Amino acid sequence: MGGMFIVPAQGGEDLTKEKTQIRTSLANRDHGAAAVNINLLLATKEVHSLQLKQGGLIVDFAVVTHSEIETRRLGTIVARCLPRPAVIGLVGTLGAGKTRLVQGIAWGCGVHEAAVISPTFVLIHEYPGEVPVFHFDVYRLRDVTEFLDLGPDEYFLRPGISVIEWADRVQECLPLQHLIVEIEIVSDSDRRFLFRPAGQEYLAAVDRILEKWNSDHTA
Repeated sequence: MGGMFIVPAQGGEDLTKEKTQIRTSLANRDHGAAAVNINLLLATKEVHSLQLKQGGLIVDFAVVTHSEIETRRLGTIVARCLPRPAVIGLVGTLGAGKTRLVQGIAWGCGVHEAAVISPTFVLIHEYPGEVPVFHFDVYRLRDVTEFLDLGPDEYFLRPGISVIEWADRVQECLPLQHLIVEIEIVSDSDRRFLFRPAGQEYLAAVDRILEKWNSDHTA
């Protein structure tokens, strides 16, 4: 069994100690591609937490936005950095900003953001654009069977971006490679977005997202 290490968001001595433990553990175990860029990975200030378990390395990267405009801008960056096709699951409470992020993703795909609404009563909205967006909302579904009845695998394979709100309710139905974004309410205007990539393709995508986000905010 692999150990589990959590890197706290506040940093400091605990952060340095935990990162050292993870480096040591990775050096002593075979974790494949996850270990290739571990020094760079652990050096980034956007790392919110790390979990090293038997299944490999689970990483959370954090971005904080300070307005709905910034949240939509983040969504636009996400859309332009994701692979095609892509599956992204959103997790967060009511009012956290899931739909605002989807509006930004849609804009980045050539869809007018005004067309994007929460699909709670429709379950799936398809937004045609330069890159099509398939917008799921599973809030009102009773179980994963109802989700599977929607035929999500067909959407996941289409050359677009599938976005699932309340993805934690159907996470076992997602493909092995995907991106989870957990949204935390920090204040009335501020939101923390935790990016949790599953698979090397999405880890690379998150790296591009963070690079673009940081370059836009330091220009």
